[in-house]
Amino acid sequence: MLNLHANHDIEKALLGRIIFDNAYLDVCDIIEPKHFNAKEHGEVYAAYHELFLKHSNPDMVDVIEAVRLKYGKDSTTFIGACQELAKNAWNPAEKAEMIRELWLRRQLKELGQQL
Repeated sequence: MLNLHANHDIEKALLGRIIFDNAYLDVCDIIEPKHFNAKEHGEVYAAYHELFLKHSNPDMVDVIEAVRLKYGKDSTTFIGACQELAKNAWNPAEKAEMIRELWLRRQLKELGQQL
């Protein structure tokens, strides 16, 4: 069944483009870590963001180490999966907009449930 509030494959594909194709500048003004539905995805994005501010275009090894240090997690397998899906994210800005829109849907759904 299609989930109208999240798409983890799009999130992974975008992370793959950011990490492996240096697409961060295409999306950094569009999305934030909170926009990712999967906590792990937001953590990887946050780690990349922090590294980018320090080193500009960190590589996969840098991101894996940053996630390990910040969150105590081994993200090697996850980031490898992101690399595989990256070929499906041919327009990173569009994918980032989709992720942000899905986040907005989740926020509206949560607000509706609270009301």
